[in-house]
This record gives sequence, C-alpha cells and structure tokens, in this order.
Amino acid sequence: MARANKKYYENPDFILEIEIRQKKYFLIIDAKYKIYNPQKFNQEMGNLSYKYLHKIGTTTTKEQVLGLYTLSLNQSNSYESIYKNTFDLFQTDTVFPQIGKIELNPIKITINNNPLQKVIGRYIHLCTNPSFLSLN
Repeated sequence: MARANKKYYENPDFILEIEIRQKKYFLIIDAKYKIYNPQKFNQEMGNLSYKYLHKIGTTTTKEQVLGLYTLSLNQSNSYESIYKNTFDLFQTDTVFPQIGKIELNPIKITINNNPLQKVIGRYIHLCTNPSFLSLN
C-alpha cells in the first residue's frame, strides 16, 4: 500500500497482504487496546475509513483493499460487519471493502470460536476462488 501524501504517516496495527496472480489484496486491522465502546463504533469507523481507505489507500489497479476492521477485547468473541444481509463478508453478494469489528475474549478463544481466524480464512478463500478472481 502506498501513501497518498508522504506528509501523513498513518499506519494501521496490522496489514495482511494476499498476493494472487500479480495482484495484491489487503486486509487492514486496527487494534483497540481497550474494551470496545459500541456507542462510538460508527464515529470510529468513519475516522478509520478516512485514515486508511482514503488517505493512504492503494494507488494502482493491481492493489485492492478488501477489508477494514477494528480488533478489540470484549466479553465475547464476535464479528460484525456494517453491511447487512447479502452484502456481508459471509454472504452471497459481498461488497468490498468490508468494514466492521472483531471482538475477542482471550479466555474464551478456541479453534471453533475465533472470529479473527474465521475472517482471515474467508478472505483467503475468496482470493483463491476463480470466480472471485474473474470479477476483480
């Protein structure tokens, strides 16, 4: 990912890069080192979208940001997209970039109950799917 303006030095906590057939797909994750405040979710996601999708985003057609998520601690393990119904990451008419939150309780994480692993796995599945590649 290139920076649109070198004067700004914005770095998310994690950038996962998947490279398939000379095209790079990115998943941006910004960690919140606190218990997440659900009332501030929309405001925070607006700020993060501006900061990471618009301010530093990708600069070529061979790069695409597929998702932007906050990662935070909470009482439960959960994933939530701002998109509902068929536009969600795990549905049929997924739109990109996906925007949402991943919440983890380190005490309750298991192989079968790990939303971060599930989200990353879904992106890998989509990026290696020939029908997805033909659309992008």
